Amino acid sequence: MMIEEFLPYFKMDINGNILEANIPFKVIFNTSKNTNLKDICLDWNILKAFIEQKIGIEGIILRFSINRQKLYTKIFAKYIDNSILEGVIIDITESYKGKGSAFSKLLIEAQEEERKRISRELHDEVGQTLIAIKMNLEFLKRQKKIADSFLDESITLVEKTINQIRDLSLELRPSMLDDIGLISALKWYISRQKDRSGINISFDCDFSEENVSKELAVNIFRIVQEALTNIVRHSEAKNAYVEIKQRDKSLDIFINDDGKGFDLDKVEKELYKRKALGILGMKERVNLIGGEITIDSKLNVGTTIRVRFPLTSYEEC
Repeated sequence: MMIEEFLPYFKMDINGNILEANIPFKVIFNTSKNTNLKDICLDWNILKAFIEQKIGIEGIILRFSINRQKLYTKIFAKYIDNSILEGVIIDITESYKGKGSAFSKLLIEAQEEERKRISRELHDEVGQTLIAIKMNLEFLKRQKKIADSFLDESITLVEKTINQIRDLSLELRPSMLDDIGLISALKWYISRQKDRSGINISFDCDFSEENVSKELAVNIFRIVQEALTNIVRHSEAKNAYVEIKQRDKSLDIFINDDGKGFDLDKVEKELYKRKALGILGMKERVNLIGGEITIDSKLNVGTTIRVRFPLTSYEEC
């Protein structure tokens, strides 16, 4: 028995058109005719990036929308000539929503705990050691046995290193997120980015922190952090706006800038090729806790990010 008799088998051109498919494939995609994957693939930009690289596809996970239901699949395909691929597609929806997403959540939680630990060690261990060194240098300077210029330079370098470690510690895990809450942490971070970048960043919020779990608070902070980091590094914006508001059973996040904008398809492709985080990491965080995210960007106009998180599940916990 040939593999294409029992596995969902297909042939596809480089534009996503299914040229040939067997019955198992058509059953998965609930269609009796050939279709175009571009119309139903939620991760078409990722698939397109692999197609354009002409390297074949070895088990990448892609999401499809079938009759308003999300389907998770794993695809294996190879080129049979320069313009046609053949392969199989495996439905992993149940395992991905169960073990897969649970594992990803645990991974993110572990990363946050590791960030907290490193942040604490940077502040408590390395930071305190540098402060002690600085105090020793200042004491030596008062003894007038070493040239002032040498000591001044050493003290300046230590002060610079202390500030860099403090900044790194706060970037990894701002203690105020645990100590005084999400809103205060966001106000601090946005004010800090505004001062450092020169971008006029406005912040408006209207929600109750009682409805926000610790997990959701961390994810909201990370999403705002990632978005503002991208704005500062790449947008050339003069103004940015962050809004977080509770609406019925959801928490809505709106982040906008008036920068140069970008080609979203091109950027996502490049990020995936480099296996970088950025936008992809932001989307993964949102998807893992049942949220929705849309990113709109127009060249020379700016970029808008909208995120919606359901609050029902957290209120019931």
